[in-house]
Amino acid sequence: MWEKADGILGCELVKKRKDVKEKNALQKAMKLFVFGLLLASLLYSINGLDCGPNTDITCPEELAETFLSIQDSVTKRTLTARGLLDVVFVIDEGALKPEQHYWTTQLLHILSEAFIIAPDYTRASIVTYSSSARVIVSLPSNADICSFTSSINNMTFKTGYSYLSNGLGEALRQLNAGRLGATKLTILITNGEWGNLGADPQAYVTSLKNSGYFSAVILKQQTDVGLMKDVIIDNFVSQFGSKKLGFTADMTPEYLRKLHDIVIHNKASGTDWPLDIKVDKNLCASAGRSCAATEDCVCEARTIAKEYICIGQDDVDPPEVVACKGPNSPVIIQDANSTSTKVDWAKPLFSDNAGVVNTVSDKWPGFYKAGSYDVTSTATDSNKNSATCSFSFTVKR
Repeated sequence: MWEKADGILGCELVKKRKDVKEKNALQKAMKLFVFGLLLASLLYSINGLDCGPNTDITCPEELAETFLSIQDSVTKRTLTARGLLDVVFVIDEGALKPEQHYWTTQLLHILSEAFIIAPDYTRASIVTYSSSARVIVSLPSNADICSFTSSINNMTFKTGYSYLSNGLGEALRQLNAGRLGATKLTILITNGEWGNLGADPQAYVTSLKNSGYFSAVILKQQTDVGLMKDVIIDNFVSQFGSKKLGFTADMTPEYLRKLHDIVIHNKASGTDWPLDIKVDKNLCASAGRSCAATEDCVCEARTIAKEYICIGQDDVDPPEVVACKGPNSPVIIQDANSTSTKVDWAKPLFSDNAGVVNTVSDKWPGFYKAGSYDVTSTATDSNKNSATCSFSFTVKR
């Protein structure tokens, strides 16, 4: 159970938007095209990895859903109690090679997508450790997802021995400097090869637990996990009373690509998180964009680049159709004794800068008799702008 947290008002969420000069029709089309490719990859290759209870690898679906649910459980308190979350990503740099450093930063990028990194929601820190600890982003931090993404991109390669005690000790200091009343979480990403180097990390494990902080471990599968899995997940995570927060991730392009696809898809279809976060206009100026007096500067969290843009204060943009696909037609009634057959299709997906507040469909998956059918789903945002998804199918004997 994630504890209730009180908080403070830092930045305001942008709920309105008009046409953005920097984003033309081609950019929008490219964004939909890229999202479509990601969605297609998710739908058609979901079972392509060797993972699950009978293997040493946690399936991407479980990993994605766990961290999305952590953020979502805190976010749902925001309207009444300002639910806050402080997160410290603790990255093991010991015994890394340059290519392993690259894939570790890609995993960090993906995990950051599972949180609303903004001053009023989730404040995030990055601590790396090998023979010593480095603080890449510190708490208390006013970082938004745009600046946080930039910090990940600027992380330099470093290797050495893995002194886990250094990393956990710095994580404890970061969380202690965080916000009063916030839920606090440490996410340790490690290859598990610390051996007996440095101080006993058990003392810091105990301190994290006694402080009421939560901890999760992601063990990077680059070799046979074997004993490392037992030591880290069973001994470390179980002390926090939840083995569900212990995972093993396969550090391959295929695994990470699928994890990314699932996080993006589930966030778009299963949450109503804010998409644009208002920030200081100086940040847009530093990105080469000068906002007019009637415009706000926002960090647009939807784009892969996570860029600062100027937007108007009146929202005239309709929701965007992200996915709209009906069943393969015609659908055949196979049972000679039946007058109908079950017809299924994926729920249409919409995205909107102000948040899609209502989606209505005139038909739903179910049993249909022979005939032709038209399906229309309409999404409406908080400013009454709307968009539709329409398709047709035929049922035959």
